[in-house]
Amino acid sequence: MKYIWIFALLVALAGCEDKSASDEVLEKISEIQKTARRKDLTSTLGNKDAETVEDILELRDICDKIMGFVGDNDIESAFEEMKKYTILPESEMDGACEGTQKQLALLQNRYGKCIGYELVDEQLVSNSLVKFIYLAKCKNVPLVWRFIFYQSDGNWSLTSFVWDDQIQNI
Repeated sequence: MKYIWIFALLVALAGCEDKSASDEVLEKISEIQKTARRKDLTSTLGNKDAETVEDILELRDICDKIMGFVGDNDIESAFEEMKKYTILPESEMDGACEGTQKQLALLQNRYGKCIGYELVDEQLVSNSLVKFIYLAKCKNVPLVWRFIFYQSDGNWSLTSFVWDDQIQNI
């Protein structure tokens, strides 16, 4: 596969007489390689339809959208939104959604229904790892939701999420 890219690069550069045309070709080849690597990664690890996120500033908007669904007690829509950005297989996400719905139904008498959410912390752990912590504000007790995004090849993906009632661990 590597030799094909090198050959394509040489052929493209040979046909370019000025530097700007060769730069354009290099950019196109880089985009093709990025897309191919992302497809290889997601097909190997799980979700083939995962959307790529290149801008770190979009990650908070994604989490806010997910938590908006959680705050509205719409867990299914929250997980559908998470599926768009994770490499986890759809079957695992469906199982996590079902488990979350069951657990929240059991805990509803104690915690009450969700009535909203708020961001507690966002942390750039490293250049390739970002963590967001939210409260799902239930009537009686908040639940903590954590999201971790990892950057590979210039694209961010949701690699971990968890919720619990351990507010002392924030």
